[in-house]
Amino acid sequence: MMMQPPSSTGLSSAGEGAEDGVLEAIVIIPLVVYGAAQRMPARVRMLAVHFSVWLPAFPSSKTVRNLTGRNERPARARGGFWRAGSVKRWAPRPPTGMLVHCAPRSSLFTYQPGVMMHSRPCSSFVTGRLFEQVDAASLAFFRICFGVIMLVECGRFYRHDWIERYYISPDFLFSYYGFEWITPLPGNGMYWLFGALALLSLCVTIGLFYRLAIVLLWLGFTYVFLLDQARYLNHFYLVSLMLFLLSWVPAHRIWSVDAWRKGGRDGTTVGLWSVWLLRGQMEVMLIFAGLVKLNPDWLRLEPLGMWLARRAEAPLIGPWLEQDWMVAVAAYGAIAVHLVGAPLLLWRRTRLPIILAYCGFHLSNHFMFTIGIFPWLTMAATLLFLDPDWPRQVLHGLRRRMGLTPAPYRPSLPGPTPGLALRRVVLGGMVVWFAVQVLLPLRHLLYEGNPSWTEEGHTFAWMMKLRDKKADIEFRVFDPPTRREWRVEPNDFLFPHQARKVGTRPDLIVQLAHHIERVWERELGVSDVEVRVRSCVSLNGRPAALLIDPQRDLTQVKRSLRQADWILPLRVPFERPPQRSRRYDLSC
Repeated sequence: MMMQPPSSTGLSSAGEGAEDGVLEAIVIIPLVVYGAAQRMPARVRMLAVHFSVWLPAFPSSKTVRNLTGRNERPARARGGFWRAGSVKRWAPRPPTGMLVHCAPRSSLFTYQPGVMMHSRPCSSFVTGRLFEQVDAASLAFFRICFGVIMLVECGRFYRHDWIERYYISPDFLFSYYGFEWITPLPGNGMYWLFGALALLSLCVTIGLFYRLAIVLLWLGFTYVFLLDQARYLNHFYLVSLMLFLLSWVPAHRIWSVDAWRKGGRDGTTVGLWSVWLLRGQMEVMLIFAGLVKLNPDWLRLEPLGMWLARRAEAPLIGPWLEQDWMVAVAAYGAIAVHLVGAPLLLWRRTRLPIILAYCGFHLSNHFMFTIGIFPWLTMAATLLFLDPDWPRQVLHGLRRRMGLTPAPYRPSLPGPTPGLALRRVVLGGMVVWFAVQVLLPLRHLLYEGNPSWTEEGHTFAWMMKLRDKKADIEFRVFDPPTRREWRVEPNDFLFPHQARKVGTRPDLIVQLAHHIERVWERELGVSDVEVRVRSCVSLNGRPAALLIDPQRDLTQVKRSLRQADWILPLRVPFERPPQRSRRYDLSC
């Protein structure tokens, strides 16, 4: 429907009072100035916007008519203030009969055909901006990449026989605090579960029954993630968070079987909040990944120096990996790429170079360290910072380079627009979500000591690659009535991948002590035994020191979120090892 040309009459009707007409004049005069400025150069026109940007609005004002000579119609203000020139750049005039749409192509609010431009009250500026309709292409591309990554990861569990090794064969798994009730499925249930996860990943990839598939995939993967605390990985935590967020956003609007079945009735656009929800989660992760590296050990180039020295036999770059300057470039470069790069992703001019830097960073991590799907997941998520229609731009450019006829322009079909009440609910949910995501990694500040030593507040805080810990641990079981004593090695109860972790993590040590107590009572008929531990731990090349009070009966320790008084503080000063690659004496 074509909009009518602006009327030359005033805002007030003939029956309104003189005072009301004066108030309307206060609103309309800057708009007239702005309309005349349309013939000025672009930079001068922007000055007109900034000089007439905040105007008082009154409930008695009629709908402001368009005096700018463009096909737009500001919406009526509901009180407070409304913004007359809320756009920074105008889209080209569309063909006759087409509505002008304002779909921000980036976080800097440049515009393209999409959704009708409106002025909005200041009180609803954020909600209005977040609910602008943008192209769903980037969100759909991320959905496809995410589904493929999850499908490949499920295949890796089958190919490497990790399902049997991690979840079926072990007699004992370490639980997260508050999730002790989660246990593995009996029999071959875990094999069936991973098969279902693979099928759900395929459904997410092709967009088949997306809403149901993404929720079930989130529930199933999070269940697997919470089965064993010894298997905690930051990228599994990120996958669980992303699955939860994707269950709320319409990532299946285009390039999906669901969209094909519905004939595009849901439109080809999504609310800008959908993109910013995932962008915000990535910003939180990247910034905290840089902040946690501002600690004394990392600034002294450890433990990165030890890890790179162990790869000194690598071809071409191997001799450089033992040089301090190379380690310093890698250590301080990791800080810069997170603390400087993450904010620059929000700036259009620096976005592409930063994305290329991130790709190089993650690819180097992939070849230097064993970190699974994390590099590929983060690279796919980083592309969300590009313009929402970047996949279409790439496809258009490829078709032109290949000499093919570019696809004809098709205006975006706006998706359903939520009402004001739903907008407030979504905005409130986003505020709560990001508040939790910011506060949760900071909980380690509530505990005394180095979190890399005590492990208190270390999980769910994006503390990645901060510690290299080696331990020599021995449990002693004592029966007070008979004065008998047994010495127990963790390998007697655990698989190798569990035994490597238990000696360095106090919470796992307590859980194993409780398990040993139950085994003694069940198999030997000895109740009320005392379990103590001697754990000598080396952190980032330091000489070994006691981690747990050897005189404390761990069967009397109850798991809680309070400061643990049975964890000994780290008093061994940092000493740079003369040879980073050698093994250290763990006697203490």
